[in-house]
Amino acid sequence: MLNHAEVSLLLEELRPWLGSFVQKVQQSDVDEVTLVLRRPGATGRLRFHLRRGNPCFYLVEEKAQALQRPPAFTMALRKHLGGKKLLGWNQPPQERIARFDFTSRDTKITLVAELIPPGGNLLLLDAEERILARLFNDERNGTVGRPYQPPAPPVGEMPARVRPHDEDGFHAFLDNLMTGDGESEAVREQKRMDARRQAKVDTLRKRLQHDIDKAGDPAEWRRYGELLAANPHVDTRDRHEVSVQTPEGEEVTIPVNPSLDTSANIEAWFKKARKATTARKHVEERLRMLEEGELQPAVPAQAAPKPAFQAPNVSDLPAGHIFRLPGGTTILVGRSAKENDRITFGWARGDDRWLHARGVQGSHVAIRYSMADDEETVRDMAARLALHYRARRGEAAGDVQLTRRKYVSPVKGTPGLVRIAKEENRRVAVSQALLDEIERHRVRRS
Repeated sequence: MLNHAEVSLLLEELRPWLGSFVQKVQQSDVDEVTLVLRRPGATGRLRFHLRRGNPCFYLVEEKAQALQRPPAFTMALRKHLGGKKLLGWNQPPQERIARFDFTSRDTKITLVAELIPPGGNLLLLDAEERILARLFNDERNGTVGRPYQPPAPPVGEMPARVRPHDEDGFHAFLDNLMTGDGESEAVREQKRMDARRQAKVDTLRKRLQHDIDKAGDPAEWRRYGELLAANPHVDTRDRHEVSVQTPEGEEVTIPVNPSLDTSANIEAWFKKARKATTARKHVEERLRMLEEGELQPAVPAQAAPKPAFQAPNVSDLPAGHIFRLPGGTTILVGRSAKENDRITFGWARGDDRWLHARGVQGSHVAIRYSMADDEETVRDMAARLALHYRARRGEAAGDVQLTRRKYVSPVKGTPGLVRIAKEENRRVAVSQALLDEIERHRVRRS
């Protein structure tokens, strides 16, 4: 768990990200939120880990697997922090609290990370310190719209020893600590297999116990049959239960089948007792084997990883300018209306990115993206290419349409002319120095 000195060190190490912008907000678990920060030439991921017993925040390299249905808190962060600039941060004295200030024009938004045991919390505040959203409810700050109530200041001197870490920084130390990078992949895979096996064992145990409860007590079913047999005069027709006397004078109510006579109900209870005896014997034996480790449920192996990205062969690409990044990302740029059509509707796939200079004739640009390359760097390069290869050149900056190929459709009878169903705008600058840098990635056809 972090102390106030470690929180101060984390904030100091964040200084290179001062002035960056919030590009994305992701929530990968109920207690884990990631802000994707963007600055020129780099993308950072600031993860807030509010798990009970270990609340902290740190920069991570790996991408988070976002929840399929974003919670309300994530949607509030996206609404209020999306595109906002990280203006600065502060830490109350001796507190395990970090306050991050974001701004856009005249609007100020504050994200408060409370890293106070046993579990942390995240709160979003407006310029008047009113609560806009919070990750967890608590008695101190329970209602959205109320003024934020900070926790009571600590009493006495707080411990301030920073844990030993290497020159990579305290963020990297926490990232390794939280992800267990000190273990080999084989050890981590074995732990995952053990966890899946234990989950299977727990599920099987519950099912076996349910089968025992469902079978019931065979001694009780046999007693019902014997009591009915000792009172053959009782009529069970058209009745759901009957009352009989035991030899000791106790009155017992017995459920019966109204469609059967007394002798058939007696046989039904004895049959149920026999089935319950057999079932319980079988299930209890399986339960014993499970507890002693003789019975092990099958655990399927982890799904094979997806094959590595394969950059397309140059010989398989349609005519046009070709640019390829070190990770394998391929960018195609059309040089004519026919080449534009071939690239967009012959080569590009539905989820490939597609770009075009806004409001002017120009080249279609398609991206076959590899995860090994930085996505923002790729998009910036492709946008500059779209802006450069247009009918009206010479402007230092301009707007580019960005969408996925599946949202682009051709206009019949007019090669190169398209309709776009869904798009976003990207404003980029073009200079000779930037074009020279992009030119290094050009691929020549043999």
